[in-house]
Amino acid sequence: MDTMDRIRKVSRRFRRLFQASACIVPVVVALQWTFINDLPFAMSERMLPVGARGELTPVVRLGAFLVSMIPAAVLMAAARSLARLFGLYERGLVFGRENVACFRRLAVLLFCWVGAGLVYEPLLSLVVTAMNPPGQHVISLGISGLDLTALVTGGVLSVLAWVMDLGRAMQEDQELTV
Repeated sequence: MDTMDRIRKVSRRFRRLFQASACIVPVVVALQWTFINDLPFAMSERMLPVGARGELTPVVRLGAFLVSMIPAAVLMAAARSLARLFGLYERGLVFGRENVACFRRLAVLLFCWVGAGLVYEPLLSLVVTAMNPPGQHVISLGISGLDLTALVTGGVLSVLAWVMDLGRAMQEDQELTV
């Protein structure tokens, strides 16, 4: 089996994995908020922002689900882009315009991931503390090392897409030169 055949085989597996992931993410988020009150305290405490008290009502859990779908939507879009990229590799297309577009889209989605996190945390903290007594509502905001990693990785992917596009253009020019 040559290298391209192995790339196609592995790419097919990754394409399927990312296609399934794009469908599974909203189900997992829905299950998380449906059963949040039934989870062990240590687990649910890590998933909730500071200030959440007691069991969450169905309305609060619905609001938390909707807010959680903001970063989940970015994650689903990234999974679809990765599925598309690996679908291209599966077909033997490695340095085409579509490949470059996938890399660019992934870079933008990494930046969107950070933005979604900046919106998600304060909204979720408001939603889960909505039932607290007056004066005990919380808005939390923060940025983590993972956010900084996503920004740097998005920048690196942007440059890689740029370099890939330049290489692709140079290859096209060379193929058209007589």
